[in-house]
Amino acid sequence: MSIAHRAIYKNVAAALNLKPEDDYIEVGCGSGIFMKLYASHVQSIAGLGHSEDMVKLLTRYNQKRVEEDTADQILVIDDSKVVEQGKHSELLSKDGLYNRFWEKRQKARGWKVARKEFGGEN
Repeated sequence: MSIAHRAIYKNVAAALNLKPEDDYIEVGCGSGIFMKLYASHVQSIAGLGHSEDMVKLLTRYNQKRVEEDTADQILVIDDSKVVEQGKHSELLSKDGLYNRFWEKRQKARGWKVARKEFGGEN
């Protein structure tokens, strides 16, 4: 995280005046870094992202909470509607969108992107 981002996050947190009894939801949470930094400062925290790339990044940043099943609620949104909701273990026990996403993600773990150079005529 850059020094500029760190300063912005501190200013936002100060402006929000987060308290331990607060419930916090961030709409357009991006990568979820702010939520990760300040999750311990509030009672509960949630993020809502609409970009598939940002949701994947958010999942990666919060991998430990997801796998340890300490994320209170995961909402699965498809076509602007909540189609599944629950803890990681609950969602994996169903044959739904989250389960299929998780299986694909686990299969792709450790993949590396390779670049192959093709010789051409100069």
